[in-house]
Amino acid sequence: IRGDNTAVLTFTNVKYVTLDGHSSQSSPAAEITVHALYNTATDWNDCIDVWKDADYNHFLNLILISDDIRSLGNSLLLLSDGTNRPDSNLVEGNLAIGVTGIYVTGSTTINTRPRGNIIRGNIIGEATYLLGAWGIESDYAMGTIIESNTVQFLRKAMYPDYTSGITVFANINTIIRNNIVHSLFGSSGARVEGIVVTGSSSYMGSGLQIYNNMIYNLNNTSTSGSSYICGIDSWYNNTALIAY
Repeated sequence: IRGDNTAVLTFTNVKYVTLDGHSSQSSPAAEITVHALYNTATDWNDCIDVWKDADYNHFLNLILISDDIRSLGNSLLLLSDGTNRPDSNLVEGNLAIGVTGIYVTGSTTINTRPRGNIIRGNIIGEATYLLGAWGIESDYAMGTIIESNTVQFLRKAMYPDYTSGITVFANINTIIRNNIVHSLFGSSGARVEGIVVTGSSSYMGSGLQIYNNMIYNLNNTSTSGSSYICGIDSWYNNTALIAY
């Protein structure tokens, strides 16, 4: 399924929908590929957008490829519109390739923050594409579970100032566990971080649990002072648990 607009597939205000690319054969692993082509006439080119009050949907065993190398090319986006929010969606077993692989985002208003979304068992990034800058991101969300994913072969794309395997901003009670993050690359003043959990003085993160993750092979070709490498980076967070 190919498209070159803002999103190839958009799910708006829908509930209990399953999109499953499971194959009855051992190879290939998925029978549904969603491919967002690069189009500069639109601000972004996403594979799948899950929008507004879209709850209890399952996105399983898909191949998701966005060719957009700007900072807004997402493979799968779960997005609040500032009034309604996507809750309790499951994103599992997918291969996601894009500047951002899987992205959950709400707004600063507490009632519009996506709740209880699960991102599990996905592979983010592939050695032959090298398009990604951010693997999995959850911004202004509550109770996101990010578990048993592999994030790999990411490098700074056109605009991002850092490469990150898993990024969490101003989250409440989010769990990051049993993930593998490896082979991230930075250059031209960009920093490289395996897992970064952050917020701001106005919007703090709280109640985060980060455990049983493996992070290795982080690389940076720049010697700029801002081009540091960090396995786990935490700031503007209260009561975070980082273990094992």
